[in-house]
Amino acid sequence: MNSELFTPGSQLGPYQIEVLIGRGGMGAVYRAHDPTLRRPVALKVLHLDCTQEPRVVEHFEREAEIWGRLDHPSVAPVYFAGVDRGRAFLAMKYFPAGSLAARMKSGPLAFEEALARLSEIAGALDHAHARGIVHRDVKPANVLIGDDGRAYLSDFGIARVLNEATFDSSITGTPGYMAPEQVRSVQPDPRGDLYSLGCLAYEMLTGRPPFEGDTPEELVMSQLHEVPTPPRSVAPDLPQHVETALLRALSKEPRERWPSATLFVQGLMGHIAAGGLETVSLKSDALALAEARHLKGRGQALRLVVLAVLVALIPVAAWFSSREPPPGSIGAERPTTAANAVPEPAADALAQAIQRALDSGAYPEAVSMADLAVRLYPQRADLAGLPKRVREAWQAEKELGLWSP
Repeated sequence: MNSELFTPGSQLGPYQIEVLIGRGGMGAVYRAHDPTLRRPVALKVLHLDCTQEPRVVEHFEREAEIWGRLDHPSVAPVYFAGVDRGRAFLAMKYFPAGSLAARMKSGPLAFEEALARLSEIAGALDHAHARGIVHRDVKPANVLIGDDGRAYLSDFGIARVLNEATFDSSITGTPGYMAPEQVRSVQPDPRGDLYSLGCLAYEMLTGRPPFEGDTPEELVMSQLHEVPTPPRSVAPDLPQHVETALLRALSKEPRERWPSATLFVQGLMGHIAAGGLETVSLKSDALALAEARHLKGRGQALRLVVLAVLVALIPVAAWFSSREPPPGSIGAERPTTAANAVPEPAADALAQAIQRALDSGAYPEAVSMADLAVRLYPQRADLAGLPKRVREAWQAEKELGLWSP
């Protein structure tokens, strides 16, 4: 094996090899120099024996092609892919800080830092899913850290395109982060990545993975049959909403998980209540996530919201019409007392309408209704924080580039 490794100063394509930085069963990774653009790059190079296998080379080229479709601030950039003297290689951005796995070895991440990195990874996954790409190997080693501390999703070696006719049913992935359906070799869809992200988030927030075992087989069996230890029993300082969000992400049943990676992170942040958010059925096409989150939400949300508001206000109108105005003071305001407070069912209906608008991504309508709720029902303490929560959730999606009018 050592005879096929490149030595410092060797040339591969347009790049000059500087140092070996990693090795695996199918290839090696080098830091190299790009003399044209005068920048360092990371070269992922297939071993010579693997290059003799047409199926392996085709798989390697497929990784480069899938990776090249993505253009997101938190997807590691790939620069070039080619073959030189029979050696297939891929050039990508070089990250001197290394991976999230290396970062986590130096100690647990602070809560705020963990959420920031998870937000970036979630944005990259949702970007890939909206383009019909499932990563299938989300884990700390495949998240690279930039000089600015930002997280970058990398290594699309076992990624698949939704509804791909050439799906390989063999079990591939990392046992500690594989969704149960991935273990069973079910046709991949984005919900498997959401489970893997849940495993990663659990580890980042508690300091240990959700499932442990002495062998890969034990880990696989845990993914299939065991329930993770409640996160707050491992890290008692975690808020209750974080535990709820994590356990939903780690559901064995794909349909019970979060509809998107970004919504999962918003649940971790407390912007969205896990129990009140409806799941979506992801279709097997390239725009599955976009259709579920945006087309459906934008096309139907306003009609649903208007109907819900009308339903919510019917009891209010009926109540006011049944009251006689004080003598000699038509239209005069009456003091708010326990005897004439607005009926609670109306407030509850409006709160539910706000939640439906928030869940469907209809943020402008949700903001307007939340402001209205506070004005109509100042006595309801549970409604007082709604405007702030809705605006924070909206801002989070804007910052991640996942919301458009």
